[in-house]
Amino acid sequence: MVYRICLIICSIFLTSSIIYAAKPKPKKPKAVVAKKKAPPPPPVQEEVAHDDATKEKSEEKELPAIESDDTVNSFTADAEESKIQFNIWSDLAVKGDLKSEKTSYDQAHLYLIAESQITEKLRGYSEIEYEHGAIAKEGGEIKVERALGEYAFTDWFKFRFGKMLNDYGLWNRYHWQPLTSTVSNPFSVQNKIIPKNGTGVALFGSFFLSDFEIGYSMYSHNGKGATPDKTDSNTLLAGGTDFFIDYKQKVRIGFSTWFDKNGLKGDRDEKIYVAYAKFALSIIRLDGEYLMQTGDQNLFAWYVQPGLQLHDYIGLFYRFDYTDRDEVSASNNYHMRHVGSFVFTPLTKLKFKAEYYYSRSDSQKIDHDKGILINLSIVY
Repeated sequence: MVYRICLIICSIFLTSSIIYAAKPKPKKPKAVVAKKKAPPPPPVQEEVAHDDATKEKSEEKELPAIESDDTVNSFTADAEESKIQFNIWSDLAVKGDLKSEKTSYDQAHLYLIAESQITEKLRGYSEIEYEHGAIAKEGGEIKVERALGEYAFTDWFKFRFGKMLNDYGLWNRYHWQPLTSTVSNPFSVQNKIIPKNGTGVALFGSFFLSDFEIGYSMYSHNGKGATPDKTDSNTLLAGGTDFFIDYKQKVRIGFSTWFDKNGLKGDRDEKIYVAYAKFALSIIRLDGEYLMQTGDQNLFAWYVQPGLQLHDYIGLFYRFDYTDRDEVSASNNYHMRHVGSFVFTPLTKLKFKAEYYYSRSDSQKIDHDKGILINLSIVY
């Protein structure tokens, strides 16, 4: 065996040497000795006759280079602008349940993102998500989070079509681990009261008045349907709106709505309203959302999250979550949770989050849930 390995190595070395030796070596340029030129003879005053052919040749030399037509130019520009940009992010989640004293690791997310600015006004975007190891029989899943096209008529009037996030509140727009300040999501997002995304069409945009940005979104999607987690195709259409005012990205106030038909026969009427606000003044951060559902079921969920962004790479946050699935019933099915989070971002594309949570629900009475969540995410 050793003999064969040595023979293979020697053969590769010998072959490489032969190929290298067979390459033609570049010739060294000969030194050119400049010769002294004889002085030119005195000019002779003669009239030189130029025929028509000579005139044509001289005129041809003076013609400018021929430029491509507009069609070719526009096609080339589109080809250059439509280069696809790929991004990936993934994270490792660690859950330590202090009640059962059990710890587990989870390859929570792997996102494959492709984006292309096809023309100056047309943009394409797709986002495929692999969750929990992406082995379906073990609880993982593979799904299309977003697949959309956008056309910008102006900054304040844009059209979006395909599968997209639902524009409501604060958290749902930026719910990915590399962007959030806690590992867990608030109840208003976690319980899927409003679907995270939907398939349909939307009009959106924003414009500026002095230091204020005013934005809006109006969309029509497929609703939850009977099996919202299995298919996004159903005839129970839903819709929503969102309006916000932003001051220098330091203060944002907004209001969202959602209208849906739910249930097997579409016999459940859902009307949901969300008010939200966000403040970022110096090192102080404060976020809050209030969600209220009316119709055949009364429900509300809200959270408030103060925090300190001590440096660009260190943050401390606390969040209080509260939800009641039927505020008018005698059972008072509430669920509350306290969350404390430490965020460390040593690099722009690397984030570490450690969170302690303590929660209690009406069904637990005396017993509580508490534990530690850790998340390490990377963008590449």
